[in-house]
Amino acid sequence: MKIAIIVAYFGHLPHYFELFAQSCEINSDYTWLIFTDDSDAYNIPDNVNLIQMNFEQCKELIQSKFDFPITLNKPQKLCDYKCAYGYIFSEYIKEYDWWGHCDLDQIFGNLNHFVTNDMLNKYDKIYSLGHLTLYRNTYKNNTMFMSKLNGKHRYREVFSSDIGLGFDEWLPDNINEIYIQSGNSIMLNNDGADVNPYKTVFTLVHYDIEKRRYENDHINNSIFKWENSCIYQMYMLNGEIHEKEFPYVHLQKRKMMNQLKSNNAFYIIPNKFVDINNDSMKLLKSTNKWKLLNYQFIKVKWNSLKYRIKNNDWNFSDVFKI
Repeated sequence: MKIAIIVAYFGHLPHYFELFAQSCEINSDYTWLIFTDDSDAYNIPDNVNLIQMNFEQCKELIQSKFDFPITLNKPQKLCDYKCAYGYIFSEYIKEYDWWGHCDLDQIFGNLNHFVTNDMLNKYDKIYSLGHLTLYRNTYKNNTMFMSKLNGKHRYREVFSSDIGLGFDEWLPDNINEIYIQSGNSIMLNNDGADVNPYKTVFTLVHYDIEKRRYENDHINNSIFKWENSCIYQMYMLNGEIHEKEFPYVHLQKRKMMNQLKSNNAFYIIPNKFVDINNDSMKLLKSTNKWKLLNYQFIKVKWNSLKYRIKNNDWNFSDVFKI
């Protein structure tokens, strides 16, 4: 199975973009198609492709696919269009069996350890969150977002609004609800390590499908290790270090400092990439302080307030209250 991961990102790529790209390299069944106006030169593997396109060109492409005026005044709004990328960028993915979308604020491990051939043969949609979701590449599946939900064409409402409505994830009346209502074969549970953006210490959050909300994991302090092209969560239990493999770690809303001297293997701690020659036990003990000194919450809330004032976006949902 050949899988294309589509990203549309405008502005300067994240400063640890080369680490992101390096983590993609082992996943040879996957090709990343990144539409961007960043023309800087990067050291990236062959399966990561930067396709030059500015935001206005992207907007024109999207508008050409619909017979009503879309609203797309800022790049952040592209999140609502993610589930339509297979339709919007169809000319770029003709040779692929599957396509998907992801974010750039993450580090991948070995995806084949989690997304198996059995899953790819069974489902039409795999995963249900914006930082990684995969879709079977057929016209019917790529236009599923146009299907009615509760008697309405929800996508027309979403694409006509300037407010971020979480159509690609789990805010009300979303693409996942459309798939559920359609009866298509879908895998909604998510395998990725999703780090709580409101806590400085690395605590994972999981989206509970039944409750329709995020919940914190019981492990309240961890670090991550990228080694042999795999990503592992490391945490203390009964005085011993335990490891758990994940397909990727999502470092949402974090300004990560890159202190690496070598990229061959490394640890990820709040909020840094550090060399593998550090002592993992010491790193875990040192990160305990961030349980109390939670500057991340203040920073995220302040940035959110500035964004809402600037964009007059006051759309709230209990789905993110964790």
